[in-house]
Amino acid sequence: MAYFSFFSLALLGLGLIHILLSKDWKAIGLFSLGTLPLYLTYLGDLTTPKYLLYATPFFGFLAIKGWRFVLERSKKGRMAWMVLLGLLLIGQYGLGLRLRFASKPYYYRADPTIANLFKVRLPLNSVDELSLVIGAGARISTVDRDRLFSGILYAPWMWHSQKIELNRALSQLAEQLDQSQQKPVVVLVDEDDPLQQMLIFLFRFGYRCEQSSLRERYVYPCQQGSGQRVILMDIRENLPRQAAVFEENLAEAHVQHFFFVVTAPWQEYLIDQHFLSHPHWQVKKLNFLVYEFSSSISP
Repeated sequence: MAYFSFFSLALLGLGLIHILLSKDWKAIGLFSLGTLPLYLTYLGDLTTPKYLLYATPFFGFLAIKGWRFVLERSKKGRMAWMVLLGLLLIGQYGLGLRLRFASKPYYYRADPTIANLFKVRLPLNSVDELSLVIGAGARISTVDRDRLFSGILYAPWMWHSQKIELNRALSQLAEQLDQSQQKPVVVLVDEDDPLQQMLIFLFRFGYRCEQSSLRERYVYPCQQGSGQRVILMDIRENLPRQAAVFEENLAEAHVQHFFFVVTAPWQEYLIDQHFLSHPHWQVKKLNFLVYEFSSSISP
């Protein structure tokens, strides 16, 4: 939806109907040659709309055919299609739908919104609540960072909001590192995104980091002049969407006290549900990004 939108998908569908009904073989061949190789190449691996950008002229060509299909209808039919397309356009970009999921890995967090119009409680197995808002709709966590269900229009607004939240969370972490009695302080991550965030963050606060390895894990010893020393450790092995696997990865790091930087909303949910009252781990949530772990079991 970040690339197509319901509006453009409707036009593409109408365009496909138009060229098939009119047996426009040249148009069918042009569209197929421009788009099918792309989908065959990225089949099953299409995680971000940027891979589709080169095919935009071919999708645009079919959308124009769809608009021609609308214009060739009778007066009543033309008006009906225009109203439907207009509702799809306004519905997706002017209004936003939010779903509070009961089933995870989705983790609800509000996005910037001009106004909440109404909320409906939905006591279903998968959805707790549906909201209609003016502004950004549901945020969906993907393997290529967050995406907005309402598409790209509100993405800059979401990114700006995320950067403010991120800077606030990192400032809190900087205070914790300065005040920590641990020498050195250990920070764990398990994906590229938080690893890059932490390296940039440490550099901004005057740390210098090197890369080494320990028990087949990447380790970054970081030193702030003659002051605090931080060890940044990448503990990834697989994607731990289960509490048992996540706990095993933490235990294999062989540290009793550390800060953990979450990578995705589902991970925040997992820690909140399984570790805030864990028998062997004392966990303190500093903010949505950082948790402080202390183990009662010797490594």
